[in-house]
Amino acid sequence: HNRAQRERAQQNPGEDTLGQYDLLAPGDRGALQKEFDTRLLYLQNRVAKGDYVDAKKRKVEASVFAARSLPTAKPALRVVLEPSPLRCGPRRDGLYAAKNVDLAFDRNNCSTLRPQEPVLVLGKDPTGMLLVRSKYALGWVDPNVPLSPPLEQADAETFVSSRRLRVEQPLRTSTPNGELVFPTHALLATRDGKAPLVATTAGL
Repeated sequence: HNRAQRERAQQNPGEDTLGQYDLLAPGDRGALQKEFDTRLLYLQNRVAKGDYVDAKKRKVEASVFAARSLPTAKPALRVVLEPSPLRCGPRRDGLYAAKNVDLAFDRNNCSTLRPQEPVLVLGKDPTGMLLVRSKYALGWVDPNVPLSPPLEQADAETFVSSRRLRVEQPLRTSTPNGELVFPTHALLATRDGKAPLVATTAGL
């Protein structure tokens, strides 16, 4: 699937392939900057107009979403080790519709990254948050989110492209690097489609 998507993207560079993002594909920095700029501008405008406020209905500082350049660090594929919110903008706290502040609808929560989910870490934002891309979304995470070390190319290819095993019930297991806990429905990468391949703070 990833190979077909990559070939289509190369043949049609301006087209949205409407699939998962290939974390192993060479990045198009121009397209990424455009996506980045569009996201920040949208949030800055909504906050500046007062459409979005914080959980206590207070005004949020719009400068947090000011235009900026992408981080210059080399992207690194890493693995999320604990459930972690993926923020739509470079702000740790939530954003809520001013007309009806409902804490169940956080406009700054784009997704939740799951344990053992690979992400492409694009660098550190001026706010201190990390800009990352999952297979499904671009966003920011807290810099203290537990992550594996950067994966070498061969390990990255195996981790991203391998067959997945689904955890059918909560699983707790011990490793040389400490205890690991996997929630129901966690997806684990495999070596050769059989043996689970698990990331930790020390590596794979």
